[in-house]
Amino acid sequence: MALFSTTLDERREAFVRARFAEQQVFDFGDIEEWLKSQREAERPDTPRWAKLLEGKSWSKEPIASQCFLLTTCATPISVLGRETITQSPLINILSLFQPGLYWGMHEGIYIGSSDKPETNDVFFAIREVDDRLIITRVGVPFDRRPSLDSELLMWVLLAEWNHKRPKSRDAQSILCCLLFNKIKTTRMEAERDFHNAVATSEDGTKIVHADWVVVIDGNNALLYPENVFQLDGKAKLGIESGFRQCAPLFKNTQELVLEFLKSHATINAKTFFMEGMQYQIIKYGSQADPHKLLFIEKGFCPNPLPSGGIEVT
Repeated sequence: MALFSTTLDERREAFVRARFAEQQVFDFGDIEEWLKSQREAERPDTPRWAKLLEGKSWSKEPIASQCFLLTTCATPISVLGRETITQSPLINILSLFQPGLYWGMHEGIYIGSSDKPETNDVFFAIREVDDRLIITRVGVPFDRRPSLDSELLMWVLLAEWNHKRPKSRDAQSILCCLLFNKIKTTRMEAERDFHNAVATSEDGTKIVHADWVVVIDGNNALLYPENVFQLDGKAKLGIESGFRQCAPLFKNTQELVLEFLKSHATINAKTFFMEGMQYQIIKYGSQADPHKLLFIEKGFCPNPLPSGGIEVT
């Protein structure tokens, strides 16, 4: 009987989707399919884009040629007309920032001059709060060129697309490309994490990394280096207590790991597993150089076991 009812590819894809769905990543497992539809959409799925931009780490990452993107893919209010962006009585004050003011969904970016942006040193975010305008410096000079909050830039591009402004297609294209590149990077990182795992859950959404795997069969135990279980021979995660033990500090060498294991009179399921557990993780090493041992029962490992195991006696 096969150890898993799912294929390795199916588990890998499930893990990638679970990574996409993490709150601080995209909070959306089906983001790749959704993005394909957004490339062709007349108007953006604004609520979903808002969730993707608000508080997500990817939207804070630096974007190359920010000033160029802003001035080529967004329309300043000097072209749009003040009344098209807000009905606020503060509109006359906003007009003082022309021609370098670009307005997003709820706030604007002022860059000083849209004609020669490379000569400016800073950006400002302009926000309406009640009856006030809050102006905050968000640009940090770097190599004599401005730097801009990426999330703020993307809000302006989203407004350009959402309101069908003159450069809406350019804004749509850039927004989708920026997100596509981040999705691609996130997928590669998730697939690498899955590849380096020594064990996965049945559905693939949970993985364990470990430097060594200790396979326990009754009173016998075999020690394996991580690479043996990293390819097609991953172990299967069953039930863990949630409590992870910490071993005394020692370096990550085969000799010292074996010495630690042999310090236990007997290595068996009763030694390392609490009732109902099927695997246990023990941490060792220092905080600056952490390592893990995975203890797992033979029944949750590939059958037959991989060759190269070192008997712990």
